[in-house]
Amino acid sequence: MTKAMAYKILGITPGTDLTDIKKKYRQLMHRVHPDTEAFSTRAYDFTAQEINEAYDFLRKNMPEESLGKADKNTTSSRKQHGKTAYRQS
Repeated sequence: MTKAMAYKILGITPGTDLTDIKKKYRQLMHRVHPDTEAFSTRAYDFTAQEINEAYDFLRKNMPEESLGKADKNTTSSRKQHGKTAYRQS
């Protein structure tokens, strides 16, 4: 898969940050998933598998500086303050 094809499948432009890519991915997956009310019998341009592949491709090939502050800071702030995801007794 090429970047151009991945951008076309997700309906976004090059230079879009990861948070916007994730929003678009979730919107598309909601539309094509058969268990949601948004799903209809009409044919979509791309299948769920193609949407997943495009999202994974873009996520893996994003430069580190464009991953977004939320993804980087979540882990580092937990380490800084000694917090973990689990409750400690």
